[in-house]
This record gives sequence, structure tokens and C-alpha cells, in this order.
Amino acid sequence: MKKALIIVGVAAVIATLIGLNLYMNTAQPATSVQAELLETMVVEGETLHDSLIASGQVVPAHFEEVFFDPALGELDEILVEEGQEIEAGTPLFRYKNEQLDVQLQQLDLQNKRLALQVEDITQQKKNNEREISETRRKLQQARDEQNEYEAERLQELLNQLEREKEQLALQERLLQLDQEEQKVQRQQLKNEENKLVVTSRTSGIVTKIDEDAVHRQGLEPTPLIIIESAGHYLIQGTISEYDTVHVQTGQEVIIKPKVLASETWKGQVVAVEFTPQSPADGMGMGGEAQITYYPFTVEITEDKPGLKHGYHVSVEIMTDVREQAVLLPFEAFVETDEEEYVYVLNEGRLEQRLVTTGLVNEKGKEVTSGVTIGETVVLNPVDDWTDGMEVVSNDPAD
Repeated sequence: MKKALIIVGVAAVIATLIGLNLYMNTAQPATSVQAELLETMVVEGETLHDSLIASGQVVPAHFEEVFFDPALGELDEILVEEGQEIEAGTPLFRYKNEQLDVQLQQLDLQNKRLALQVEDITQQKKNNEREISETRRKLQQARDEQNEYEAERLQELLNQLEREKEQLALQERLLQLDQEEQKVQRQQLKNEENKLVVTSRTSGIVTKIDEDAVHRQGLEPTPLIIIESAGHYLIQGTISEYDTVHVQTGQEVIIKPKVLASETWKGQVVAVEFTPQSPADGMGMGGEAQITYYPFTVEITEDKPGLKHGYHVSVEIMTDVREQAVLLPFEAFVETDEEEYVYVLNEGRLEQRLVTTGLVNEKGKEVTSGVTIGETVVLNPVDDWTDGMEVVSNDPAD
């Protein structure tokens, strides 16, 4: 019986010691953390962009509106089709001028008449040359035979043929002058006719032909033909007066069409206008101006198909670029009511660092002070960690 009591007493003492040890381990804060449980990262410098978002619309870089002028005559013929790709200088349409057509026809008839006259003179000259040659031969023969009467008659005939030759040469020259004059007249009429043919000033695609525009000539005429640059587009949009202080030409842009959510294009701001939109565009209730908006233009710098005239796009303008910035993931930060800090692994201990943050993106937060490139930051910190806590390893190799 006495032996049983001793055993029970020893067991009670052992149980008390175990409980006391457990209490001591749980009641006192931890003074170290195992290295194998830590998730860390070495800080590397990154390029960060500060940006603002605006909206815009795809427009052709160049376009031409061609109007019909009734003062030049009636519409004769449209020489292009919708969807046709053309070069600068391509004939688009032609005016009708009946008087000019009649004058050209008359010149054509006169030219044919002159051509017949020139052909006749040419034949007469050939006949004259042949007669002169034959008369000279006969004249020489008469002289050889000392036939003075025949020689005198042939000499007179030769003189007459020589005079005819001169007359034919003069007539030929006059006809040539008439032909040259006709060429000048024809060129003048052709120049007038060319004015009746309207050509394009730019290269591109004929996107619209409105033949009804011929009959809608008034205070606000509409274009007969519209030509847009092929494949070369701009983005035009507006930014508020608050954003104009941040946007300037040369800044890089990321363009995201709303109908192609997964696609992006690169661009560059090429213009920010100083003249705002019409005041009515920024009016609120009661006619009071709320916000003023200014137009801007972005040139698409990436040669990539897919965009179309009229697409609405989201424009992310890179207003600030920071090289070698410190960017930490969200899981590195511990936030209190007014402060943020991270844990840095320094010489085998956790060092609590108060940090100042800057830009925020989908990857994390920029740290502008408190952590430098090359340091090791601990991710997913635990609430009971403290500054200076020792980092120990259970790996014998360490």
C-alpha cells in the first residue's frame, strides 16, 4: 500500500512538471523563428510607370473630303469605287462641259483637214522634184545636141518648176505653223478638260461615295467622296484640366480597344491642345462649368493589324517613369493604423523596417524609403514577430 502511494506521488510530480513546462512555452513570446519556415525575396531594381487613364477613339491619320462644285459643270462620271485603295493623284470624278467637248471635236476635224493638206503638199513636192530632175536631164541633152530652141524652152520650164518648188515649200511651212498652233490650242483645251477631272491629294482607301451630295449644295455641302489613310491611325480623346498638368508630348501610351480586351497597342502622345472643347461640353446643372476638357492626340507606333476607324479605346498614358525602383509584393507589408513596415533579414535576425510607399500597381507597392536594392525581405510576416528576432535553422548543414 505504501509502495502504491509513492508511485502515485511520483506520477503527480511528473505531470505537474510537464504542465508547467507547457505553460512556460505558451505563455512567453517566441524569441526565434525557424529559417526553413521563412519565405524571402532579394530586392531587385525595377522600372515603374506612373500613369493615368483616358478614353479615345480611333481615327485615320489622314483623310480627305472631296466636294462637288456645281460652278464647274455637271457630274459626268465617278471614276473610283467604295473600298478601292488609291494613290495620290488618282482621278476621282469628272465634270461634264459640253462646250469644251465641241471645241475639242472641232479641233480634231481641223487637224485631220490639215493632215490631208500636208499629205497633198508632200506628194506635190515629190512630183515637182521628179519633174525638175527630168527637165534638167533633157536640158543637158538639148545643149549637147546644140538645139538652142529646145534648150531655151526647157530652161524656162525648169525656172517655172523651181518657182513651184519654192511655193510648195512655203505652203508646207504654213501648214506646219497651222498644225503647231492647233497643238497649242488643243493643249489649252486639254488643260481645261483636266480641270474637269478631280484627283486625290492623298493615298488611302475610298470609304464613302455619296452621289446625292451633288444635289445637296447649299450652306453646308456634304462631301461627294471621302478618302481615309490605309492602316495608319491616330487616337483622339480628351483629358480633364486636372490631367493636363501631367500629360505632355512624347510620353508613351498603352492602347486597349474595348472590343478587343486582350489586345494592346503601343503609342505616343503627339499633341495636347491648349484650346478646350466647347464650354457647353463641360457644363453642369444650371449652366455652370464643372470640368474643362482638352483634346489630345496619340500616334500608334506599333505596326500591328486589328484596329478599325471608330473603335473606342482606353488610353493609359505613362506620365512618369522610374528606373531602379524598389517594388515589393503586397504580402511583404505589415500595416498599422498610420504606418507600414516590412521585415528584412539582416545577419541572422529579423529587422523591422518602417517604410514609405509610392506607386501601386498589380504587382505590389513601390518603397521609396526603408529598403534598398540587394536586401532580403521576408514575405507573409506573422503577427507575433518582433524586431531583432533571431532566425535559427534546424538544418545540420547550417
